[in-house]
Amino acid sequence: MTPRILLTGATGFVGQPLLWELVRRGYWVRTVSRQPRRFWSNDHIEGDLVVPSVCRLATTGIDLVIHVAGEIRRRDLMRATNVIATQQLGMAALDAKVQHFVHISTASTRTHTDYCQTKREGEALIQTIGELHTMKVSILRPPTLYGGKRGPKWLQWVKLWLMGRPLKLA
Repeated sequence: MTPRILLTGATGFVGQPLLWELVRRGYWVRTVSRQPRRFWSNDHIEGDLVVPSVCRLATTGIDLVIHVAGEIRRRDLMRATNVIATQQLGMAALDAKVQHFVHISTASTRTHTDYCQTKREGEALIQTIGELHTMKVSILRPPTLYGGKRGPKWLQWVKLWLMGRPLKLA
């Protein structure tokens, strides 16, 4: 049976091409964003992930969460988006008995920018949630993102991972 997937960040540089690829491969995908529906997903929830009720609604009936949403530019939104929303979504995923939570982070978690600090905090929270409650958690730390309209080049790793192929990154 094909897993039901929740994809956050589907309006972004990484999330949009990932959504297209998931839909192209026939996955059932729900998206959630602060923007009205403008996706090719099967289902869309308009709302902010810092709101627990939005996270509960978004994770209901979901097998796999791919959490791509993140704030890189606006410092005033970084903590809410990269830390609080990750925690809220993780807790809602537990309650909904989601099997697997994939958190897209950054390879730069060791640098001292506000963005990297909040991504590191979000990682730690979702890892702890997974360990304490036996939810499978995967953290992907893509290198520097670059690419054109088709999205980041590292997305090919995600495609291989979705097909169940081993990733050789070193």
